Amino acid sequence: MSAEYQRTFSVSIPRERQRPIDPVDAIRFQPSLESIIDIGERLQRDAMALMERAAFDGEEIASASVTAELRFASEEERSRFLNAYLNAVSSSVNRPTARSGAPYRVILAAYPATEGKEKEE
Repeated sequence: MSAEYQRTFSVSIPRERQRPIDPVDAIRFQPSLESIIDIGERLQRDAMALMERAAFDGEEIASASVTAELRFASEEERSRFLNAYLNAVSSSVNRPTARSGAPYRVILAAYPATEGKEKEE
């Protein structure tokens, strides 16, 4: 592996992995991937603001998070899971909520893991 790296969008990319594709073009026809990128940026901004409120104002932040790593034997199995997941979430977030009170943001995403990926055998 070469030790040469090129700096692109504040991310170091090994020269072997570089492709002549503009990142904007790479996600243009993948709206869900683009949404995950936007969600990540928003989550990072919100997390920092909430951390500041907890650290500087002594506020206790009511929050919840769930992280799970799943494996699917086939695209059909993954598709069935995602459909069931979206149906379950939709029934929870589409119900009526109060007109007043503190708003809460719910962010859900499902995407392939990027670290520790084992090669398929």
